[in-house]
Amino acid sequence: MLFHKDKHAEMEIYNDINGNLVNLFKCAKYHPNAISEELELVINSREYFLDFISLYNNSALTEIQRASMYFYLIKASYGSKVTHFGANFKDTTNAQYLKKVKERLKSVVIENKSFDKDSAT
Repeated sequence: MLFHKDKHAEMEIYNDINGNLVNLFKCAKYHPNAISEELELVINSREYFLDFISLYNNSALTEIQRASMYFYLIKASYGSKVTHFGANFKDTTNAQYLKKVKERLKSVVIENKSFDKDSAT
């Protein structure tokens, strides 16, 4: 919904329990070119997809590397579910697209919290 609204509120907060998605949005907000550069030589293939699934939660990766892999997995997966390779080609290095994402997230606060009241701190 955040990306499909015509009007934007003065104050917007994006909150998600999925830490990988939150990391991707933060990196896209502050480092969209770095994500594109990470994926510049990556081709759309099942082998890359499976490798990235096994690697993207590795704690030795930088936030940008993790975000880049997760972005690739979303783009290359069937239905953006990050579980099954989709085989349809989607440009994962589209710098213009990532710049639009950056622009949209410019005034959005990004959080990684649970929705329930008990965990609000």
